Amino acid sequence: MSCRLLYVEAAAALAQARRLHRLTARQHTAALTLLDDLWAQIDVVEVNDALVRYAAELALRLALQGYEAVHCAAAHQLADPELVAATGDRRLLGAWHQLGLATVDVTFAGH
Repeated sequence: MSCRLLYVEAAAALAQARRLHRLTARQHTAALTLLDDLWAQIDVVEVNDALVRYAAELALRLALQGYEAVHCAAAHQLADPELVAATGDRRLLGAWHQLGLATVDVTFAGH
């Protein structure tokens, strides 16, 4: 499960990696293909008015930035006891933890 915004965030991160020469043109193309393959397997939460308003509330209450708040609200609104929220964003991990969600830190060691 992910909020629809994840796709553009991932594509933007890959574009930045390409601009910074951390990925070659070939690696960038392969990463975009992998992103598309993975995206097809994700259940997408749409960004609607209710989600945006809840995200705005969480931004204030949990000191989140815009996209962080939207991802936080999307995961929290599911209220699925089997959900494990995953990110490398420390602030988002903390917010999910405060809301009682199970979390996984996907930060790669050494990066």
